[in-house]
Amino acid sequence: MAVSALLGLGVLSVHAGQVTVEAVDRDLAITRATSRVPQGKTITDTSCREIDVANIDHYRCTVSWE
Repeated sequence: MAVSALLGLGVLSVHAGQVTVEAVDRDLAITRATSRVPQGKTITDTSCREIDVANIDHYRCTVSWE
């Protein structure tokens, strides 16, 4: 997470087969997460939840792959 803070990428976590990204726009969060899926992998699930950050709606979206 320290690296993502330094790079300003908004990546919250990266695990084998899954990445979670936060953004102020749902589509933007999905696009950013999808762009981090390794080449050649198939996306198996996308889920988002709305969160409140300083009274501003944000979206935390997770993309899973195989």
